Amino acid sequence: MTADAQPFDVVCLGEALLEEATQEPYGHDAHALLGISGDALNVAAAAAAAGAHVGLSAVLTDDELGRAITERVAQLGISTVLLRHRPGGAGRLPLAQRSVRRA
Repeated sequence: MTADAQPFDVVCLGEALLEEATQEPYGHDAHALLGISGDALNVAAAAAAAGAHVGLSAVLTDDELGRAITERVAQLGISTVLLRHRPGGAGRLPLAQRSVRRA
């Protein structure tokens, strides 16, 4: 029996967010790093890290961004079988912005 054939201990439903971080003031030429987060993903990652068999249910775009999110979900030890990819490319793109300044 594969891991995804076993019942889930935890299923999280929600959207995955992109988090944008800069080490300089935010502006047109600022270099930024993109991270993937969101409440549902963070809870799922914590449960998976604690040893639970976890699934994340979300709808993602059927493009490179959606595939990157799917890859990150899998890297965190979360099953991707409940993820759905919507054709047609990017629609709404929620971003969380933060500036990281080093002392």
